[in-house]
Amino acid sequence: MKNMIFIIFGNLVVLELVVRIIQSTKCAPDILWYLCRPFGIPMPMWVACIVRIVLVAVGAIALYQGVSSFINF
Repeated sequence: MKNMIFIIFGNLVVLELVVRIIQSTKCAPDILWYLCRPFGIPMPMWVACIVRIVLVAVGAIALYQGVSSFINF
């Protein structure tokens, strides 16, 4: 059960990032506007960059652990 939660959380974080990048393809300033709002929560740019980096790192680790536990199972 814990493995499924890791996979769902990892996919959610990665999917949210991909959706934000796709939404920002309209013009150049849009990328910072979308990337500085993780999960739609507005925050200062420096805080958003740190939060985004942490989210991607934790999501990638969770996804890796979830998938690797299924492969080793």
